[in-house]
Amino acid sequence: MALGGAEGSCILLPRPKTGMLKTRDFAADLARDGKTAKEIKGSVQRVYGSKAILLDTIYHIINKIKTGKMMDDQRHFSSKKTKRSAATIAGVTAAVTEDTRCTIAELARDIGVSRGTVHTVVHDDLALVMKLACWASKLLLEGQKKEKMRMCKKIVADVYQDSLAYLDKVVTVDETMVSLHT
Repeated sequence: MALGGAEGSCILLPRPKTGMLKTRDFAADLARDGKTAKEIKGSVQRVYGSKAILLDTIYHIINKIKTGKMMDDQRHFSSKKTKRSAATIAGVTAAVTEDTRCTIAELARDIGVSRGTVHTVVHDDLALVMKLACWASKLLLEGQKKEKMRMCKKIVADVYQDSLAYLDKVVTVDETMVSLHT
């Protein structure tokens, strides 16, 4: 993007890619190039329009650069953000086993990882869901699978024996209404 400068000269400023270069980073780059605060403000205003930063902020950026406190990369990484590890999974497992009514936020605070990490561990690694404010396994145990198969076979046999009139006797209900311990 070309801008008119003093004495008819033309200053070429790189147009930042959308989402790639933040306003503050753009201003910091201009400050590192030795531009004054007012020159930076004008450039930022022309490039970003209504999303331009205040002159006060530009002075703050220039001061940080002069004192050496502003690094090239201003992205911060949270110390809580960690990949799932065996230790994290073991910690979540122990905490959920100890207290099945704990929330994801409580687990994240106690273990020291992000809520997203705890959510992934609980739902994907441990295959748990929250039922009646209590963590329960999404997976059936062997005994539960066998009982489910036995009941299904019984229903199919009863339908063949009594015809479709048997289905009038069947009551269906949303599974969330069934108690976890029945």
